[in-house]
Amino acid sequence: GVEQLQEILSQFLGPYISSIKEPKEEYWYELQYEKHGCGGDYSELRVRNYFTGKNSGTASSSVNKDIKDAKAASTTMIIPGVDVMDGNEMKLEQDIHPCYAKYNRKVKIKNLPYGTELTCDICHDYYPQVFLDTTQFEDAPLELHSNKTFWNYSQKGYLFGNTTKFKTSFNIAYDSEQEALSNVAVPNHSSEWSIRIYSFDDGYGVWDEYVLTTMGEMYSFMLEYYGSHGEDPSDCSAYEKMENVILKSS
Repeated sequence: GVEQLQEILSQFLGPYISSIKEPKEEYWYELQYEKHGCGGDYSELRVRNYFTGKNSGTASSSVNKDIKDAKAASTTMIIPGVDVMDGNEMKLEQDIHPCYAKYNRKVKIKNLPYGTELTCDICHDYYPQVFLDTTQFEDAPLELHSNKTFWNYSQKGYLFGNTTKFKTSFNIAYDSEQEALSNVAVPNHSSEWSIRIYSFDDGYGVWDEYVLTTMGEMYSFMLEYYGSHGEDPSDCSAYEKMENVILKSS
């Protein structure tokens, strides 16, 4: 299914592809932590430990925060700690889903030791702005939400006369490493496919209306013919009700 979908994507994007790299595969196990751990205000906190692929034998950690308002997103900053300032990735992006969109501010720290797990003290060292109040560490311990193994298949390249960097990615989730490597186990619904496009100058420049319109047409095509698990783009009422509950309780 993955190869067939890649072929369909290549047919749609083919006229616009300027250069493209060979696809890459890797496996990792991912520790996802519960929200509000250590008193931090974040949307997602995780660690990935890679056991195959280009990052094999290393780990990465990331924290991110969802923000609905574009102005607030542009002024929200998450800076890594001074001891991990090298080899990190900071970004601001807009996530487009079938029934909603949101902005997201994220920091990712790379080249950590394989087997890395997080504690409140480590979080404070990695992300001091998020885990600033150390007095909350004892009353709000960091708890593990899930431990899953992922198979990742990704491909990078440039579109529209080398002006627009892109990356497609399949993250196929399994409940254990044994299942992931068995080649017969059925993945769970944490799996996803995504395509990321960057503004001009590898994400440092402006957005182009033609690029956004063309990629929006491709996304609409994918939703029409393949859909999205748990989200029907023709009926987003279930999500809207859930969002209203969240807004009222916050």
